[in-house]
Amino acid sequence: MKFSNFINKGFLPSLLVGSSTVLTDAINIGSEWLGANHPAVGCLRLGVAVHHGQLPRPFLRAIEDLLRKQILRVTIASPTLAQGLNLSATTLLFHSLFRAGKLVPAEEFANVAGRAGRAFVDVEGQVLCVDFKAELGTRWNGLVQAARFRDLRSGLLQLVLALCEKLRERTEFSVAQVVEYVTGNAAAWKPPENTEEEPHRARDWNAELARLDAALLSLVQHDTPVEDLANTLDSALASSLWQRSLRREDNESQALATALLRGRAGFIWRQSNATQRRGYFSAGVSFETGRLLDANASTLNQLLLEANTAFTQGRNDEAIAAVLAFAKIAFTIEPFAPDDLPDGWENIARDWILGRSMADLAGGMEAETVAFIDAVLVYRLVWALEAVRVRASVTGEIDEDECAGRAALAVETGTPDYCAALLIQFGVPSRIAAIKAVRDCAPSFTDASGLREWLRSELVTERMRDPKWPTAETASMWREFCDNQHNGASGRWDITPFQAPVAWSQPPPKPGTVVRVLPDSITTKPAVYSLDFARLGVMEKFPKKFSEGVFLAKVGNDGKSMVGEYFGP
Repeated sequence: MKFSNFINKGFLPSLLVGSSTVLTDAINIGSEWLGANHPAVGCLRLGVAVHHGQLPRPFLRAIEDLLRKQILRVTIASPTLAQGLNLSATTLLFHSLFRAGKLVPAEEFANVAGRAGRAFVDVEGQVLCVDFKAELGTRWNGLVQAARFRDLRSGLLQLVLALCEKLRERTEFSVAQVVEYVTGNAAAWKPPENTEEEPHRARDWNAELARLDAALLSLVQHDTPVEDLANTLDSALASSLWQRSLRREDNESQALATALLRGRAGFIWRQSNATQRRGYFSAGVSFETGRLLDANASTLNQLLLEANTAFTQGRNDEAIAAVLAFAKIAFTIEPFAPDDLPDGWENIARDWILGRSMADLAGGMEAETVAFIDAVLVYRLVWALEAVRVRASVTGEIDEDECAGRAALAVETGTPDYCAALLIQFGVPSRIAAIKAVRDCAPSFTDASGLREWLRSELVTERMRDPKWPTAETASMWREFCDNQHNGASGRWDITPFQAPVAWSQPPPKPGTVVRVLPDSITTKPAVYSLDFARLGVMEKFPKKFSEGVFLAKVGNDGKSMVGEYFGP
């Protein structure tokens, strides 16, 4: 039986507290980006939040806003819970202790479990796991014990030792043989063969190698001679956490780690020149990816320039054709290569870039279409477009121009219109609203300052007198965006000198005494405190957004006011 049926037939109470109108904007955003039939939208209607890294950012922002306001009481989360999502819970339930057939790492387990019973939120929290396998208790106790101890070794050392272990398993060499193997041997860096038990061995190896390449290219000057490379590496890592961690390892591990680090650096330096290395580093790609970009540089650079120029000039069909030709090459290069491409993916990509709604282009396959758009187009293809642009700019193969990045922006936001794309980047959660607003009001802004000026224009002001503009479904979220822009929520902070009278609640300190200015629970006005947090009084005049800024203040010479500077919006 479906979860919704349990609620509809009275087996479970509604999980939503209060009126369902509080979910309207989030549901509209989800329906627009994901389609009305997407499981995440369906769960939201039932008062359940679904948080997954591959869901569109506008929808995730709406979900996170509902969670911050404590409107949604149940959340189903992917491993993004362990990767920076600021979410607390009274009870946390693990669906499983395994991911991709492997026990979750102890540090990740500890990070996720730490969401339960957060300080200043709950007095205590519960962490549970339901499983009927006999070995669960042992696994659970082992994770709980392991989670109490953190691996404080250098991250670079952990990565290098993991690569060493994989090399030893693959070659069955002795330590001495592995040390010799990684010294000047190109075969050492080839990815392993995939197996039925481990279908992603090659991709995992390449991903870890890419992280090592990034570390090496950031540690050493790119024009360092190869014969000086070992000494330069040693100097760069002297007194570092790498060196301190390495000293605690046994002799075999020390020899393996040092040999692999030097061996990979030497391999990169012998197979490339300084300009190429600078390009790889700037683009944020591995050596192998960089070499493949080098091999296809002339074609990829030309297609990127054609796409950028065509988008700038409004020749959208030509621009999209260039993007698709670019994608067909980029999708053969790791890490831009997708696991799979749906049938007719070129048509989906074309419709997405032209700004068509999800309901129109999904054809009843919302989940599959969204996964392709988000994981392949918005993530991998945009990454490839920007990697090629940055690499070619650094190496001098193309010149940065005013239309640079236009193709990547169109693919990322799903609209070829530059102003509509900027509106989405600046926080408009609806593509429909952004495209409609631009179509009706014909802006020409290129930055946040111009956007705010356009929002204050007579044309936009006149349109907003219609309570259903840009559309009935998006009107409220559009007005919230406009309010944030008008109030400076997205603007930069300024330094403003001030002098303000104070209603002292006790004799004021001597003139020139430094004081604290903080939000106060008793009044909506900012309160004045001594440096040891004794409450002294209340400011009578102050910036409207004082709670978002910082005061540098002292008692004025007249003893009745404060003077200083306000840092804030």
